[in-house]
Amino acid sequence: MPLHVELAQSALGELGRLSGALKQRAVDLLVGLEGNPKPEGAQPCPGLDSVYRLKTGEFRVLYEVRNKVLQVLDLRLVVRGGR
Repeated sequence: MPLHVELAQSALGELGRLSGALKQRAVDLLVGLEGNPKPEGAQPCPGLDSVYRLKTGEFRVLYEVRNKVLQVLDLRLVVRGGR
């Protein structure tokens, strides 16, 4: 059974700053977490029950799974190279 995804204010703000294809990739990532909250690469955060971090492509996601709700605590776009 899929989880319900909620975004913390900081994650919602970050998502709002994205546009076009980048925003769509972020949304696709979050929708994917609904059906599979612990995909390959998801790591539990030491000392924090039910909190995971996921690095995938250009995104970093920190989220908590509790009572059929996946709360996205933080969503970051990581820009690499080209300084």
